[in-house]
Amino acid sequence: MAGEVIIIAMNQEFTTDQHIREKFRRTLVRSHRHAPRIEGIDLVDMQNRVETNLLESQLTIEGHLLGLLDLINYCKNGYSIVHITPENTAEYLSLANTLTLNGIYLSHFLAKRHIASRVILNYFAEKGRLAELLKDDPLAVAISSTFVSFDDIAKIARFVKVHNEGTPVIVGGALIKKVMDKGYGLKEQTLKWLEGFRGLVDLFIIESEGEHTLIKAIDALKNGRPIDEIENAAYYDGSNGLVFTERKPENIDLDHEYIQWDRIDPTYMRRTLPINTSRGCLYRCRFCTYRNFFKGVKYKSLETLRRELKSIPQDGSVRHIRFTDDNFTASTERLRQVCGMMIEEDFPFGWSSFARPDAITGEIAALMSRSGCEFLEMGIESGNAGILRRMGKGFGIDVVKRAIDHLNRQGIDVSGAFILGYPGEREETIQQTIDFINQSGLSYYRLNFFYYSGSMLLYRERKKHGMTGLGWAWRHNTMDAAEASAFYAHILANVTEAVTDGLSSTWETYKLLRGDGYPRKTIYELFSLNNQLNRLRLKRGDGWNPHSREANGILKSLEALIDKKSP
Repeated sequence: MAGEVIIIAMNQEFTTDQHIREKFRRTLVRSHRHAPRIEGIDLVDMQNRVETNLLESQLTIEGHLLGLLDLINYCKNGYSIVHITPENTAEYLSLANTLTLNGIYLSHFLAKRHIASRVILNYFAEKGRLAELLKDDPLAVAISSTFVSFDDIAKIARFVKVHNEGTPVIVGGALIKKVMDKGYGLKEQTLKWLEGFRGLVDLFIIESEGEHTLIKAIDALKNGRPIDEIENAAYYDGSNGLVFTERKPENIDLDHEYIQWDRIDPTYMRRTLPINTSRGCLYRCRFCTYRNFFKGVKYKSLETLRRELKSIPQDGSVRHIRFTDDNFTASTERLRQVCGMMIEEDFPFGWSSFARPDAITGEIAALMSRSGCEFLEMGIESGNAGILRRMGKGFGIDVVKRAIDHLNRQGIDVSGAFILGYPGEREETIQQTIDFINQSGLSYYRLNFFYYSGSMLLYRERKKHGMTGLGWAWRHNTMDAAEASAFYAHILANVTEAVTDGLSSTWETYKLLRGDGYPRKTIYELFSLNNQLNRLRLKRGDGWNPHSREANGILKSLEALIDKKSP
């Protein structure tokens, strides 16, 4: 074990209740921290009001917030709330059991350079294993910030130092790039806050593609060389605060770094696997911060992607592939080639991805279906044309409707992602979104609450929109966050022609259930019953009783579907 690197990929709680409450706790802490510098709004009060409204929208039984996975577990457990632990988590449906790409990718990247590593897929579930690994003096612990918060980073790093004070902690990824990119240009308050990580984090990697910087850091640790010669990094220098080193953009060759799944430790494998075929995005949605990190788009070649997909076990143990690209459909010609290749290979698994509505034609939808596409999530964002223009989406409502129609004709499940509360939002635009979802032919939807950040393009137009605030606590010319969040439950109660997992992730739930062997029709029926139960709760209000005759009938119907899956 000595000389190995421990990679920590994510920190995902076992249940929807744990995940949502922790997410709100972190957001409230952030509101307290930033409140003194944000004028014109009481961040903490606004955040508390938003939290109250959003929590009231989620299905709740015995004081526990439930997503669909939790509700299935509840039924399987004799209509009793399940208490999931690291020891029993494999027995239940939980997003904590999913596989993220970052840890596997980094481990494979290091292995190609003869650096041994172990992956902690989920810190929340594997703290005991991490403590054991730390006893053997690993070379370093590398934390990927793709699926963790700064709160998580502090928690994990503190755990590492408690169990082995001498183990260096290296942190990199998109969150570090986003927060620390300005280097010495960071605000004094941010630099002061980052001082709180002194003694916990030994090196920050500040680069969108920081893999080679990580290799240099590991090499320095192995050979006792100083870290101040490493580019794209930040470290603490005595009492002088953070030192930022020279920036040199990296360029990762995706064709060279593809994952050979037949070489991955079988204990890391899942029935749903994440695959990445590109990095970057061509579009300029005003609410997005991702485009700041990757300029343009780079792709794996078709033959490299073929090799990667063929390296996945072809024995049926992997049932579903999730293409994690931010926009899998960005290049129509390449999409044709990828679908053609998958049709030619006739892989034994289905797949899902994100897609843009303006990329979907009748021809493309047919190719997708033939190649095994089962589910697409499209960033539709609003049922109001004016808001779509303000967002810079680059397509209109008619384009979205045509795309949904093309996909429905090919039997592909379609989910729409929507943002509640973007500047320009009013009660009538919210109703337009409800009407659109009900009338469009969507099977699924996901409702996101607008999150305001200084990193998004919208920030440059903040005066025009009367925008102030931070995160989920904001105000603009047409609405504030408390007003907008009060509509969340209203939307869930009035959308009856598509299904959702509420504050949990609809597409994450779908892909886990698909990998677990549930037929697509059954997955939709499970979602539908979950939504019926929540609508009943919202209708009953304070009179809600999960053991009433009507609620019990819905639960019995859901229970009858639970075993309708492939072994």
